[in-house]
Amino acid sequence: MARFRSSSLLLLALLLLALLLLAGCGHYTELVSVSRDDGARSAQYSHLFLFNLTQEDATRRAVEKALADALKEEGVDTTASHKVAPQLELEDRDALHERIRKLSAASPAQAVLVVVLEDVSDRMDYVAPLGPDLTTPGLQRGERVQANYDWGGGYFRAQREYRVRTSLYDRDSGRETWRALTLTRNPGDTERSIREFAGLIADRLREDGLLTGR
Repeated sequence: MARFRSSSLLLLALLLLALLLLAGCGHYTELVSVSRDDGARSAQYSHLFLFNLTQEDATRRAVEKALADALKEEGVDTTASHKVAPQLELEDRDALHERIRKLSAASPAQAVLVVVLEDVSDRMDYVAPLGPDLTTPGLQRGERVQANYDWGGGYFRAQREYRVRTSLYDRDSGRETWRALTLTRNPGDTERSIREFAGLIADRLREDGLLTGR
């Protein structure tokens, strides 16, 4: 009886662990790739001008604020574009570049951090069933306990992915000195996802030696 109870508890623990893993894989933000300009390896910046290029004003403000907060933790000053240029004309690329150049030149920033949403995609992923047979090691003398629980068939789960490009430009030369591509999957809590993205970018900029705090 004690051996059966222990085996049942082990099976329950494994089931709970599997459910936790499935729940945790739904949302995440990760770095897909990072590249640097080999000719600007010594570049370091203590003040960044932040641009989130989107037509959605609330998103623009939220992303720039989150980046400002994350970079402040690194001792880096920032200027958020929405505070000095509430409206940006995104359709005319040449005019936009000139606007960014003039705004950054008039600020104390040494570099410009530009965030662009490159792609939003939807897909369906198949999640295999956990059963029907679950075999676990026995607790005594190498015995094995077989449990034939039918937990139903697999299912399809909708996945939405956001791919974002973040580029760092040297203000004086205009060269792109650093670029990161990030992937965010299923951002149910938008505010949390934006904070995670901003923290990821700030951490990587620090790790790559591009920030010099106060």
